[in-house]
Amino acid sequence: MSKAIWFLLLFSPFTWAQTSTQVLEGDTIYVIGADEDEDFLASGSKTSLNKQELKKNQYTDVHRILKKVPGVFLQEEDGEGLRPNIGFRGTHPHRSKKVTILEDGLLIGPAPYSAPAAYYFPLMEKMEGMDVFKGTSAGAYGPNSLGGAVNLKTAVIPEKKRHNLKLKLGPIRHAKMQTGGFHQGIGTLFQANHLKGKGFKSLSNGAKTGFEKVDLHLKNQIRLSKILPSSNGRLDTKFNYATEKSHETYLGLSQADFQINPYQRYNSTSNDLMNWTHYQGEWALTNKISSYIKLKNTFYYRQFVRDWSKVNGFASGPSIEDVLNSPEDYPIQHAILQGRRNSNPNNQDELLVIGHNRRRYTSMGLQNNLSLDLKGPLDSYHLVNLGLRVHTDQIKRAHTIEDHVMEKQFLKTIDLGEIASNYNHDSARALTLYAGDEISYKNLIINIGSRLEYVQYRRENIYQNLDQKNTDSPYLIPSANFNYQFFDSFSINGGYIHGLTLNGPGQTKEVMPEKSNNFEFGVRHNKFFKGELTGFYTHYNNIKGTCTASSGCTGADADQEFNGGEAKVLGYEFSASKTLKRGQFQFPLSVSYTKTMGHFASNVQSDNKEWGKGLIRKGDPLPYISRDQYSISIGSNYKQISSALTFNYTGKMADQAIAEGRKIIPARGLIDFNLKYQYSKTGSLSLLVDNLLDRTYIASLRPMGMRPGKPRSLSVSWVQDI
Repeated sequence: MSKAIWFLLLFSPFTWAQTSTQVLEGDTIYVIGADEDEDFLASGSKTSLNKQELKKNQYTDVHRILKKVPGVFLQEEDGEGLRPNIGFRGTHPHRSKKVTILEDGLLIGPAPYSAPAAYYFPLMEKMEGMDVFKGTSAGAYGPNSLGGAVNLKTAVIPEKKRHNLKLKLGPIRHAKMQTGGFHQGIGTLFQANHLKGKGFKSLSNGAKTGFEKVDLHLKNQIRLSKILPSSNGRLDTKFNYATEKSHETYLGLSQADFQINPYQRYNSTSNDLMNWTHYQGEWALTNKISSYIKLKNTFYYRQFVRDWSKVNGFASGPSIEDVLNSPEDYPIQHAILQGRRNSNPNNQDELLVIGHNRRRYTSMGLQNNLSLDLKGPLDSYHLVNLGLRVHTDQIKRAHTIEDHVMEKQFLKTIDLGEIASNYNHDSARALTLYAGDEISYKNLIINIGSRLEYVQYRRENIYQNLDQKNTDSPYLIPSANFNYQFFDSFSINGGYIHGLTLNGPGQTKEVMPEKSNNFEFGVRHNKFFKGELTGFYTHYNNIKGTCTASSGCTGADADQEFNGGEAKVLGYEFSASKTLKRGQFQFPLSVSYTKTMGHFASNVQSDNKEWGKGLIRKGDPLPYISRDQYSISIGSNYKQISSALTFNYTGKMADQAIAEGRKIIPARGLIDFNLKYQYSKTGSLSLLVDNLLDRTYIASLRPMGMRPGKPRSLSVSWVQDI
């Protein structure tokens, strides 16, 4: 995109429209649909989690927070939620590639267009709210419009000066300090978080496991009316610095080793380490031009730098997957992985290859928003959103490999130095237009919108002398939904959206964008209880998969996309909540349930390891999508004491689509318990027990071997305003 276009956009009166409309009233931004009461009137499927809900269980893992939201699929990986895998309504959850992750309404992924795998995810302890948009309600968000969107809302600057401390002790130790407030129209909020976990897996050689994270967050706001009396706007800035060092691995266990001790790690993973740093900056100017015109212009910048060194496999001979699937056929390699046998440095079949996956992501853009609140004919009201976003992102990969031997239970480098294995540069430049109208007439709300995506990609590889450009032609993504309120306590809603997942850089001409038609219809009730039942149907014209290292792909297949032909997903979601009262006692009850039937609808040849290699037959299942899942929470409140038992159930899942070699991850049900004592208006003590019954379960079989979920853990938290 030319510099001239960027210059024009800086002064553009249009903005990127958001499904949750932001309206400036005086000095406060109110987000329409920001709580459960307004979810009742939402014309699309939307679930809001407020500050109390997020803080109730003191979870730092977004997986555990989202388990109660119907229609959300999660693939656990490390047990701590360091790299979440989130999917909606039958979309593959791997690396959250098909879900748009937002922070305060802005794209937060490291490179959402050129490399959408979300290796970075914002720290949940910074958040005071979360909106989950599924199906038709996600039409305004991009780049993808199939899986939905998650909008994480950071803490707002308090009107009065406030200081807060938090200390959490347990397997994960957490210290938090927050301070902020307004003075003469200028507000500041500063948060500092430090988390450190020892990990629940162990190495027999005593090497480190676990992780450590630091997150520094600064917000500033200037109310321009204090400087310019004629102005009715504000200037917001936000900065974030975060680091992580986690001794995590992709390598799981053989079935026999898992049965002996699921929480052991092979000594061949002793050197596995993820080390990343994240920088973030935002500048936003918001103005209420008149009583019915609101304008917001935001510039954002992110940089994410990571190096993940981990065991890739053997220099020659069998793959690690083959060794773990049939350790009796490869006893030498299996013993080397475990660390029970020294490698022969002269035998390539016994050398372990450690890969250093160094990557640098950069993302920046200008997102503008213009909303018009207008009165139409016949006493109708129109909230018109016009939007334009210009975005560019890139990823620079500098991967190397290095041979090691196993010697006395530790890895030792062979003095040959690192060898470059992959050096490429992927980039994307995207232009997004949006127009939508929310029409309100008596008891009827209709949302009609359309988004246009135009993306130019480029892949450069100096080793292959490659400079490849491709374009995702302008794609129009229409959506429409409605909500009709029959009575004060009963409403119906439904809608349609055209689903789209764009192609990435470097893809062949044979790879087609993922397209689908998505329908939903639901009913809501909010008098005797709060409840919702929604049916959904998705018909993929072409389902698409991406083969990545985290799903078991290496070499030429890594980051390659594959067509999967037709697929169908049919299901329904149900949620209900009610608080029973008896005297001074309260008993909050809630339940959510999701039924999902997803399968391929045509025969297709697969070269995608994520689905399995071979012939996918009509009726084969979509991987990592359980047919049944539900969450039940039973609470008890008495004066300053509150507690809750939560049962989360995930049905069995197929590891791949193709029948030959398909493995089934068994169903599991886990119970969490929390207890809170509010000893004063400003202070509380909390107890959280995860996996109360200490259930051992398989979380994933990707990318190599069986990987366990988190065992029982107990933590205590202290929170105090000062």
